Amino acid sequence: MLRRNLDLELDVDFLQFGLIIVTIVLLTIVVFQRLARMEAYLRDLHGIQTLNTRLKALVDAFEQIGTKRLEEQLSDITDLLDRNLAGQSSRSEVQIVPQASEAKLPSGSTALDVVEAKLYMLGYQRVVVLTDLSNIKSDEQVRVAVEAFKDGAGYKGSLVLQGRSVVELDLTPVYSSFP
Repeated sequence: MLRRNLDLELDVDFLQFGLIIVTIVLLTIVVFQRLARMEAYLRDLHGIQTLNTRLKALVDAFEQIGTKRLEEQLSDITDLLDRNLAGQSSRSEVQIVPQASEAKLPSGSTALDVVEAKLYMLGYQRVVVLTDLSNIKSDEQVRVAVEAFKDGAGYKGSLVLQGRSVVELDLTPVYSSFP
């Protein structure tokens, strides 16, 4: 019976020893996994810290450039552009007084030439006259529908032709009339 108790005790000791070894191995694996996660987190944290220093260097570089000066220059450019656009719109509405020597138009092609010449002078390209100019009289005002391109944008509108002069010009870009 003593031998049996000793064998049983020995079996229990081996079983406990085996369970302790397995537990230690599992705990070691869990600890190593957590350490690997912590290292990845610390690498990301270090990247964020270097991002902070890079952002500070970028702010310093912008201050050296002088953002105030750039803002003032941009403001001046914007004002100049607004004045230029206002000047162009007022130029397109200038009325030209017809001269007395231009009393008659020999044919509709001459009126077409006047319309095309005026638009080409204003910088328009690919001018298409939509109104029939073959039956106009030299003393009446005629509204002529036209299409043209300028700086790659399409323009549609009309102009008023009186004699050999363009009295009124109203062309708007096609993109501004899109709903």
